Amino acid sequence: MTYVETLTNAQPNLNLYGGKGSNLIEMIKLGINVPPGFILNTNAYRKFLENSNLREEISKSLSIEYSPKDILIISTKIRESFLKSQIPYEVIKEIKKAYNEICLNFTSKISFSVRSSANIEDSSKFSFAGQAESYLNIITFKKILESIKNCWISLYSPNALLYLLHLGKNAKNLSLIDLEMAVIIQKLVKSQISGVLFTANVINNATDEMLINSTWGLGDTITSNLIIPDLVILNKNKFDITKY
Repeated sequence: MTYVETLTNAQPNLNLYGGKGSNLIEMIKLGINVPPGFILNTNAYRKFLENSNLREEISKSLSIEYSPKDILIISTKIRESFLKSQIPYEVIKEIKKAYNEICLNFTSKISFSVRSSANIEDSSKFSFAGQAESYLNIITFKKILESIKNCWISLYSPNALLYLLHLGKNAKNLSLIDLEMAVIIQKLVKSQISGVLFTANVINNATDEMLINSTWGLGDTITSNLIIPDLVILNKNKFDITKY
């Protein structure tokens, strides 16, 4: 069983690479310029749970009909268990090999982004956008491993559990114990300008428009709701700017 694959060699697979990972892989297949990297698949997440005997604990914690007031207690308990557990050696070995191969392609020290990619994220039924964590400006291998574990933990953050609770009956066929997380590790692009593109106008639900939120520097200030970004609305057919 393998746990790591380069983005260029992988094939889109929601169950194995999650929504974000599968979409990045698809972009590469289309010839779009994507920063080099590799992806830790959901086999690694399952191996971590298996070695740490965490699956039964998570299943027991999430088997109850929890309410919003229970969420912080459940999330904290799961987080503490994750932090006490170690990533299996065979998984670390594959991560280290992929990490070294990327570093060898650059003459100077590079930084990385470590990005969550849940198996329900960007799916046909669920968005899950912004619920799990990603980490930028990661330099050392030790910090990469810490960030990977924190991505896994964020699958059960208070925000993520509250999101799933609010899905209500639409999530009736979704077993929380079946949630799994792949993790993308990429060379960080130290951008001067960043943005988020929506292929429909999320303000008025107009499908003939696209919406862009943009800012100076890295885009995590947008996705973390730390700023009010610039807003651009485009006509999807003509690519004319209709609002700026």
